[in-house]
Order: sequence, then C-alpha cells, then structure tokens
Amino acid sequence: MTLDILEGKCGVLCLTGSVAIFEGVRLARELVKRGVEVQAVLTAEACRFIGPDLLSWATAKPAITKISGMAEHVSLAGSVDFAIIAPATANSIAKIALGVCDTPVTLVTTAALGAEVPTLIVPAMHLCLFNNPFIQERITTLEEKGVRFVPPEMRGGKAKFPSTSSILEALSSLLKRKDLTDYSFLINAGPTREFIDGVRFISNPSTGKMGVALAKAAHQRGAQVTLVLGEGCTVEAPPGITSVYVTTGQEMLSEVLALTQTKQFDAFLAVAAICDFTVPSPKDAKISSHEGFSLRLKPVPKITRAVREANPNLFIVAFKAEYTPDAEHLIRAARQKLSDENLNLVVANDLSSSKTGFGSETNEVHVISEKKTVHIPLDTKEIIAHRLLDLIKEQLSK
Repeated sequence: MTLDILEGKCGVLCLTGSVAIFEGVRLARELVKRGVEVQAVLTAEACRFIGPDLLSWATAKPAITKISGMAEHVSLAGSVDFAIIAPATANSIAKIALGVCDTPVTLVTTAALGAEVPTLIVPAMHLCLFNNPFIQERITTLEEKGVRFVPPEMRGGKAKFPSTSSILEALSSLLKRKDLTDYSFLINAGPTREFIDGVRFISNPSTGKMGVALAKAAHQRGAQVTLVLGEGCTVEAPPGITSVYVTTGQEMLSEVLALTQTKQFDAFLAVAAICDFTVPSPKDAKISSHEGFSLRLKPVPKITRAVREANPNLFIVAFKAEYTPDAEHLIRAARQKLSDENLNLVVANDLSSSKTGFGSETNEVHVISEKKTVHIPLDTKEIIAHRLLDLIKEQLSK
C-alpha cells in the first residue's frame, strides 16, 4: 500500500525571478526524497538569481530554461501529475491569469491548465505587491479555475515564503482523492485544565497539533469530522469542521460521551492529552501566595475506557505517549493499553525527543493493532496524519 500520495508521482516545478528561489531548490530536493520525479523549468529572470545546473543537480534531470522546437510545454502537460510554481512572482501570476505565454514558465503553466493538470502556486513577493488589488483579482481568477494557492506566512508584518511542509501538505491535499467521503470521525485534541483555585490550574504542554492535523486531513479527504478541543490548543480548528471547545477532563469526557450517544461515528480518535489528575475540591477564590499549601490529586477517568463501555462496537483509536526513546517499551505499553481498554488501534509516540514531543512540528509513531505493529518514521504531523488515516481506513474496510 502506498502511504504517501506523492510517491511515484511526476511533477513540473516552475521557478521565477524571486529572491525566494533558493526555497524552490529546497522544495525540489524534498519532492525527490519523497519519490517524485521532478522536472524544473526556469524563467530567464530566475536564471539571474540561480544557475540552472543547481536545479539539474536537485532533480537529477536537465532543467528547462527555454522552449525549443521539441515543444516541451506540450509533452510536459501530457505527462505530469501536477505543476507547482514556486516561487511565483506578481508578474508571473498576472501573466498566467491572463494567458500570456512569453516565458517558459507561463507557457508550461498555461499548457498544464489547458490539460487540467492539478496546479499549485506559491506567491513570493513583497507584501505591498501581494496585497495589490489587481494581483488579488488575478489570484481570485485562478482560484475560480481550480488553481490552488499556498499563501505567504505572515511573520513580523512581513510576508514570508511558506514552509516546505505547508507546500507538501497543500500538494498532498490537491492530489489526494476523496476516499473518506463515506466515513464520519469524532476526534479530540489538545490539553485539558484542572483548576486548583480561581486562577491556577494544572495541565500539560500539549498544543493539539497532532489531533488538528488528523481532523484537517480527514476533512480534506471527504470525511465528516467533529472535533472536541481542549482549552490551551495553540492551533485553531480548520474551517468546515464541526468544533466543540471544553476546559476540564470531565467536560471532555461528558462531551465525547454525549456525541457518541447522539450521532453515528465510524471511529473515535482519542488524541487529546487529558490531564491524568484532577483537584477534588478546588477553591473558588485565589489562594494566597504568602502561605504554603498541600495539593491532593485524584485520577481522572480514562476517556477511552468510558467510551468503550458506552459504545461496545465503536472503532476506537487511542494515543499512548511515553517519555522514553525505547521503542520496545513504547510498543509494550501500547499493547497493554490495547488489551486493557479493548481498543482497535493504539498509536504510540515518544515525548522525550524534541522532534516528537509536545509542540513539535514532526512525529514518529508505532501503530499497534491486535495482529501487527506498523512503524511510521519521522515526518511532519500532516503527513503522519494521512498515513494514520490510511491505516484506519484499511481496518474499517475489512
């Protein structure tokens, strides 16, 4: 089973004259690493910033800098799975929207659009150019024709070239077939808070990124998604997804149980990092900081255990986080949880690494079922989400 939608694909990467062109080289290398055959096409202005030999090295194919009598634009339009223009200048975006074909990039892109090749454009320009109403009008025109844009990331009042992971996520979404349209998922994500007094609480550093990535990926693939988010998430719920916000672990449990009793779901993905302990008798007012005090905690009920008792036939996927780099320990702990709570899948990950712990942009997981264990190596949480959904779909379709 091909887990990465990009693997085995063939694409054309067009680069225009922007100082962000070096990011285009990085994108080319990442696409090649993911098993994509990449053909680079450069404008004359792009060649002023960077030599075409660098793109030939990055893609292991001679870069195209001019269209010859071989009509490269026609052959590419008929053979590639996608086209990316990254970086795309204001000048190139305007020309593509108007059908002007006076550079190799605009000619190749025009041919690709005419052949209905999925096309992704990554603008790279000063913010004043990006906000120009005429450029925005051209972007809207192209979006109405089915072209996907990856907007710049706003940092410090400046429009920055988006991360490679954002571009790959957008491309995967563009190419991913709507294979989950018959499924409905309930997902919880993020931390919960257990209050000590009117202003203080105990919690954990969870950001909700993994759960939101799963919700977003499932929604992109056509699934109906309901997302229950704990207070403290650093990422927002994606648009188009039914979202419910809670604060405490008890609120999370009550909301999830109520949803499973009132709606029909194919699977519950328990991704939230619910606080393991709560304060039995929190104070209403603020405890004085001039005096010491003892805090007695009691365990919070396991949400997956409660949901299984209420829904014997529901497909449940739980996450098991351990603070250890020992893969064997991770898998043993996950197998124990799978058995103790009568779950269908357990996804185990290590919190001790900065690359897989709370707040990271990447993850590495072991997916444990009754019959097998699947290792998904380090990757962005967006790609991990799609791979997990592939495994979940495989189990649900049996």
